[in-house]
Amino acid sequence: MKESTCKYLPRTFQRFHSSNQTLRSLILSRDQKYVTKLPLTTNIACSEHYTSTNDFVLPNINDIETLSLLSGNGSSSISPHDPRFSILLSKCLSNVSHNVKLRTVQSIESFYSIFKRYQEAFTDINGPIYHDFNKLCQYFIDCKQLGKGQTVLEFLFKSNAPKTDIFFLTNYLNLRCGSDISLWNYKKYKIFDYMTISQLSHEFGKSGYLDKQLIQSFGYMKNITHLEQYINAIWNVSMHPTTEEYVQTVGLTNKDLLYPTNDLLLSIMSSYYYNDGNISRAFTILDLFLKKYPDIALDHKFWYSFLKNCIILSKSTTDSNITQIWNAMKLWYGNVNDIPFDGEVLLLAYPILKENNNSYYANEIYNYCIGPYVAKNPNLSSLELKTVTLYQKYIIRKHIDKKHMGLARDFISKWAFSLTNKEDLVKLYQTRANVRKKKPVEFSYDDADDDDNIFTPLW
Repeated sequence: MKESTCKYLPRTFQRFHSSNQTLRSLILSRDQKYVTKLPLTTNIACSEHYTSTNDFVLPNINDIETLSLLSGNGSSSISPHDPRFSILLSKCLSNVSHNVKLRTVQSIESFYSIFKRYQEAFTDINGPIYHDFNKLCQYFIDCKQLGKGQTVLEFLFKSNAPKTDIFFLTNYLNLRCGSDISLWNYKKYKIFDYMTISQLSHEFGKSGYLDKQLIQSFGYMKNITHLEQYINAIWNVSMHPTTEEYVQTVGLTNKDLLYPTNDLLLSIMSSYYYNDGNISRAFTILDLFLKKYPDIALDHKFWYSFLKNCIILSKSTTDSNITQIWNAMKLWYGNVNDIPFDGEVLLLAYPILKENNNSYYANEIYNYCIGPYVAKNPNLSSLELKTVTLYQKYIIRKHIDKKHMGLARDFISKWAFSLTNKEDLVKLYQTRANVRKKKPVEFSYDDADDDDNIFTPLW
């Protein structure tokens, strides 16, 4: 956190009372559980770990072996007081995102053993160790081990560690205030603290820190009133602006820290969608932001992340969200042959389009997005290959079922991206066309039969 921000923070936790008895009970319960309230005190240096290893040699072992060494579960171990301990732990935690072996049950327990060893070894927590504890807390949250995450957080809360560090506050909001969107559909995800967010929104508003987490907390709490107050106070964007607010300017440029980002808009729109169940207000607020901040550049990550959030958070299986977002993407990109491709999200969208028998939009998505991408990038990953072939087969099947044989042949001719792919699509065409000709009335075919067997016979 910047020093200029720290000096404005109050030194004691201010109580925010509510007439709601439930909230008052929750805050009382928290006060009894924690030794102290949530003080906002001066931050300490929380830099990354040592950048030089000239004074000692790191063992040349893989991540799983490193976990065993750090947790003390193997034949040998390394003391938490050894400088290598923190460096090796940091290395393991940095590799979590691309090493699935670090997210298994066994690895999770090893990381928890590391936390217990660390906890017993230190009473005073310095910068690097403080960073390690917060990284461990973040790891448990990402693995949906919320109980373990709460244990680490409570230890930090009771320790001499600062409570103003952005990393700590992010973990706090994720665990106790519902700010982690990836957990919004998780049944065990609960809100424990309705009150601290009020202080944080007052103290960190207009600082450029914690905006996403605070907005997402308001969204998960279904507190749209405070969400809109927060948005209006910082960015002067309101769903119900007065005449004065229409002409009022904010004075932000795209180089300012507070200038709206893709991630900020994603948090706001996802919060509206979570509360409404549709994307109407989400697109309204987007339109208001774009009018007031014309330099906002929405990238493909924004569009696909919003689509993914809508799919995951949706309580219905209708395809209206997919089609509306797709139409918005077409308008945004202008050149419909240049719409970016995201295999993971389009794979999530496929079963919904299929269930709603929406071959029109599946065909549009292929012609304006998937097809042009494959033409430029023939070396597909396994996930991309699965997505591409699912859409190909679905479109061909629907053309044949509607007796549009010429369209099916044209599709194969235009979009087959390899000799093998063309052979498989031709085989699909011949098999399905023959069945269609033989049984035009009784024909009934379960599309699911061949979704998981992309290059195998249909029956």
